[in-house]
Amino acid sequence: LPLVAGVSYRRDLGLLYVPDLGSDMVRLLKMHEDGGLEELEGMCFRNLAGAGGSGGGPRHMALHPLLDMCYCLHELGSVISAVAMKGGRLTRVLQQGLVRT
Repeated sequence: LPLVAGVSYRRDLGLLYVPDLGSDMVRLLKMHEDGGLEELEGMCFRNLAGAGGSGGGPRHMALHPLLDMCYCLHELGSVISAVAMKGGRLTRVLQQGLVRT
């Protein structure tokens, strides 16, 4: 994985969400009981930042402690996205720029 700064783990689903700045996507990996990891093909998320067809450079992700939500910081796009998490899938519901113009 080219430029990964960290991962977010959903223990209840056994899923790792991996923001990958280098590939401009959030990857999804399944953790098996033996500790092995499997990248779930077709389950990566592009364009969470919604900026010009790119992902905006997802760099960091934080899971909400109570809701099925996460927050993704996009380094290249200078935005933060609020993202709904349903069955492993991510859907952007809100976005806020971090730089005033």
